Amino acid sequence: MYGTGRKVFSLLLALVLVFTLVPASVFAEDDGGGSPTGEDNPPIPKVEMNTDITEQEPKATDTQIPPEEPALNELDLIQMSPTGHKDKCTVTFKSDGKTVESRTVDKGATVSEPPAPTKEGFTFKGWYTENNTLWNFAGSVNRDITLYAKWDAIPIIFTVNFISNGGSEVPSQSVRKDERAEKPTPNPTREGYSFKGWYEDERLTNEWNFNKKVKEDITLYAKWELIPAYTVTFNSNGGSPIASQSVPGGSTVTRPENPTLEGHTFEGWYRNQNLTGKWDFVNDTV
Repeated sequence: MYGTGRKVFSLLLALVLVFTLVPASVFAEDDGGGSPTGEDNPPIPKVEMNTDITEQEPKATDTQIPPEEPALNELDLIQMSPTGHKDKCTVTFKSDGKTVESRTVDKGATVSEPPAPTKEGFTFKGWYTENNTLWNFAGSVNRDITLYAKWDAIPIIFTVNFISNGGSEVPSQSVRKDERAEKPTPNPTREGYSFKGWYEDERLTNEWNFNKKVKEDITLYAKWELIPAYTVTFNSNGGSPIASQSVPGGSTVTRPENPTLEGHTFEGWYRNQNLTGKWDFVNDTV
């Protein structure tokens, strides 16, 4: 029994040092030398333990296998979607950089057109993609998209009036802002006067430049220059008298009635007394 007790003591000492490494239960022998059943205890096997325990470094040849990542399930995929559902799409409507409205629709479905926005001085022309393509609201939505409001400026119209100052009437013009008025053609006419242009003031000091852009309602005034009048005298050379005419320079002479002379036939009017240059009442001017 003494020898057996010594072995048990040595075993217990080793177990105290490495109890976490040996998953076993040991029952010590009591002084009575018997087991709970009254039978002799069987011999306890000798256990040799190495008390010098050090942590071993993994060998360089050891393969480090990373832990396997769990596969994503259906719920994970749904939660990862920006819209909360993988089968939903968001349509954002913007005007002048600001979001007007956002709508979520099923992938492959259509999106209804929102009420047309308004903007002072502009006409709404529709919803366009980033590629400047008009969106067809009968088409399906298959991804998140942004649609942009397109605007056309409402043209501002100005009136250009023409005052002919005694000449023939010239109609007014409607001209868009920052565009040019057209010079009226033909020029107005006035008997005894020569037309000298359109002026932007009644005193006729500043001539209007028709390359200038119109930015407001304007009135233009015709400037005239008096044409000097010339007296045309008809010498009938013994025939019936013919009244003289006052003709503006550059104008034609009105053909008078033919004079009469008994026993003679009238042959026409000539430029000189030698009767060498016949006057053309259609083309010749004073």
